[in-house]
Amino acid sequence: MNRRSGFLCAAAAVLPLVLSGCGQSPTGDAGRNVAAEATPAGQSWIVVATPSARPTPSASSASPTPSARAGAEASSRAAAVPASPKADVRPKEQDCVQAHPQGRIEIATVRPGRTTATVRWYHPGDPSVVNYRVAAISQKLVVGRQPELTWTVVKPGVGCHELTAAVSGLRPGTAYVFAVNAVRIRLSQASVYNVTVARSRAVVTAA
Repeated sequence: MNRRSGFLCAAAAVLPLVLSGCGQSPTGDAGRNVAAEATPAGQSWIVVATPSARPTPSASSASPTPSARAGAEASSRAAAVPASPKADVRPKEQDCVQAHPQGRIEIATVRPGRTTATVRWYHPGDPSVVNYRVAAISQKLVVGRQPELTWTVVKPGVGCHELTAAVSGLRPGTAYVFAVNAVRIRLSQASVYNVTVARSRAVVTAA
């Protein structure tokens, strides 16, 4: 073996040791051995950097469509406007019920004085009513025989309207309940009968 051949053999033996000590493979010792064995002597290493993953863009909030915005604005305007209260109005002339509801007693309103009181109730245009009779019933407890009631008679007139009766002969500082009776014609027997159609709460006259 000549000198040149011996030099090449020595270089081939030393080259794997030098390569194994210089490059640091990210796969550890096993990766370095495999890379050293797979790479032929005399060739240089080419390091390729792996690109990092791109961040996923965050989803942007979708802007509402014009129709959705219009609906939301209409809802907010409707919520801002308060509902108007329903007015408690009496029926018109053509809408009269023509009779008091059977078995129901309406509320009569009273404006009391010292010895008098004004009672108000509603007449629905019932043609069978001959007249109304209004009485003040004292709420003072009386032992024994009860005093006779004094009735105030009011003609109903024609059509639907409010009726009033002025009741007198009351005691000052006394609680009364005012009853309104309708005197009706019983056509089947050609007679009349009374039925209570309105009544007030307890009202105290002025002292």
